[in-house]
Amino acid sequence: MFSTTYCAEGMPAIDIVYNKYKERGVIILAVNVGQPKDVAEAFVKNLRISYPVLLDTYSIAAKQYGVVRLPTTFILDRKGVIREKILGEAERDSFEKMVVNLLSF
Repeated sequence: MFSTTYCAEGMPAIDIVYNKYKERGVIILAVNVGQPKDVAEAFVKNLRISYPVLLDTYSIAAKQYGVVRLPTTFILDRKGVIREKILGEAERDSFEKMVVNLLSF
């Protein structure tokens, strides 16, 4: 989940991992929290990322998942079980290791 003020560096790094592993079934979804659609769309357009960005304008999903800080990254396994939670920017190397770990199951 992201807010445009925090993710300008992290989202493109995650996009590199996404493009590297999407053929192996990796799916990445970003969620913009608390911002209007036009603001989120403009931000994402400038980033040129290839994974989908969803809107959580009223922070409903953020509250349901217990997000207390942005950005927050959740890594789920193939069954939808949350296996990792990253508070703050997701560094590419550590994010990629977590993804590769789950791909080996």
